[in-house]
Amino acid sequence: MHDGSTKRSFPDGTLQIVSDSPLVYLLRVAYPNVAGKSTNVYIIPGGDGALLVDAGFFGQASLARVESALAQLGLAGAPLEVFVTHLHLDHAGLIPQLASRHELRVYVGRREYAEMVALADPERGPQREWGHLAAHGVDPALIAQARSMGSHSLCLSEGLDVVVVDSGQVLTWDARRYEVLGLSGHVPGHMGLWQPDARLLFSGDHLLFSVTPTLQPDPDAPDALSRYFRNLDMVCSLKPRTLLHSHGAIKDGYEDRAQWIIDHQRRRMERAFDLVCSQPGSHGQDIIKQLGWSLGGLPWDEVNVPLRICVLETGVVVLDQLVADGRVVREIQDGVYRYRAL
Repeated sequence: MHDGSTKRSFPDGTLQIVSDSPLVYLLRVAYPNVAGKSTNVYIIPGGDGALLVDAGFFGQASLARVESALAQLGLAGAPLEVFVTHLHLDHAGLIPQLASRHELRVYVGRREYAEMVALADPERGPQREWGHLAAHGVDPALIAQARSMGSHSLCLSEGLDVVVVDSGQVLTWDARRYEVLGLSGHVPGHMGLWQPDARLLFSGDHLLFSVTPTLQPDPDAPDALSRYFRNLDMVCSLKPRTLLHSHGAIKDGYEDRAQWIIDHQRRRMERAFDLVCSQPGSHGQDIIKQLGWSLGGLPWDEVNVPLRICVLETGVVVLDQLVADGRVVREIQDGVYRYRAL
């Protein structure tokens, strides 16, 4: 049981204090991916347990790291609550293993929960997750590879104590208010958690310093890029004292970083428009591959599948926005979208 004291020295260096009031520990859980080498998991002790913001990737190594950290804080076997920013495996994958060892409650956004349920349904999942990519000319074999690898955690339908939350909802932990914020962009249902007294924002993958966050298209809302920009502006307007994001070191300068991301994506959108103008009738994948991406100097076919999918999804978001802005039109020809400028 956590005794309320602040432990500051950890022999293996696994934990870092990122806030004194409320007391928040940062734990890096290994998961090499396009965003870095680990996921930041935040542990907020309180009462006889802890609130975690995200849980980390699944597997015995991740479980051992999280359990060791909890034990160092006097929380071995303690009840846990987990707020999930989104259901990607590096954020929610460890939840089933934690549930086998702790009394566990999980908070997940309504849209992400609905997506998870759809993905678990073989009749709905493929179209919901991948149909919009297929319509842009993405190779069905690549989509099949990506689907077999998985990206979302499907664990939350397995009889866990799940609380579905909405933007604007208030959670209480250790007598403090935490406000749920909708931060669509990286995925349509991405959520953040705002602690107003200390001005802490747990922002997940919404704004990162180590990489430009990848974006996921929303077939129901083609202006996803504009909504992402508005959410970045909203984050800056809150003026957080500390932005507690999910990958890389905690840094100052989030306002400059947010503006850089907006400007970067706007330049990408203008590049896409120029390509549509110069190559009328091209399908989406052909345009997207010419937008300029950091691929480590590798030819497209040698880039790993997750990174190719991230590139394609972000590119579709850009093209969707051009359509929403009335600058280009797309028409189905031979089963795929073809683009031309207006």
